[in-house]
Amino acid sequence: MLKATALSRVLDPQQVADPEVAAFQQLFGTLAANPSVQVIGINPLGTIINLWVRLGDADEGNEDAIYGALQQYRAGGPERLIDLHVVFADEPETAYPSSVRVLYRHA
Repeated sequence: MLKATALSRVLDPQQVADPEVAAFQQLFGTLAANPSVQVIGINPLGTIINLWVRLGDADEGNEDAIYGALQQYRAGGPERLIDLHVVFADEPETAYPSSVRVLYRHA
């Protein structure tokens, strides 16, 4: 019974999440679901999060969706600022810094 109770606490939709965490999860989920996104990485520096995205194609609609997701995140007024770096498909591999910690890689 303990396992079921712990699981229900994790999955309980009534729980109120930290709004900033929820906003970041929404942004990250939108980026990861974008078919043009090949890699997402993070390089947190103090109060600013440097988020890196590597694109695999040049679909303008998908690129617009990336910037739209960032605008939606910023509109929520989060305390942590995100600086989004987009490396386009036609840029060399070296444009995406090797020091950035990869959080997501499209399979």
